[in-house]
Amino acid sequence: MAQARASMRLTINNFDRAKNIFEKTAWNTLKKMGMFLVAEAKKRCPVDTGRLRGSIQYYLSKIWGKNYLTIGATAEYAIFVHEGTRKMRKRPFIKDGIIENIGKLQEIAAREYENNISGR
Repeated sequence: MAQARASMRLTINNFDRAKNIFEKTAWNTLKKMGMFLVAEAKKRCPVDTGRLRGSIQYYLSKIWGKNYLTIGATAEYAIFVHEGTRKMRKRPFIKDGIIENIGKLQEIAAREYENNISGR
């Protein structure tokens, strides 16, 4: 009976280790995606003074065990530039940066998982 307990404990420890590797990899993947998307949004951002472009950031959060990546701009007029108004056409610099780079985001995720899971 003692041997079965030791075997079960080993299996649980390996599961915990694998779970930790996946969680760390997921967090690092979102972090790299965030840095990439901020750079892409800044490339597409219209510039007058540079304040809007300088306010583009990403945030990582964990809510109820799920990881979230948020890309945004903190300049108070960012929403008006991004979504437009009656008198100004929209210039969706964040949305376009995401949509036009779906393939690149998939590559980032695949590379991160391959490197971290295989132990490179």
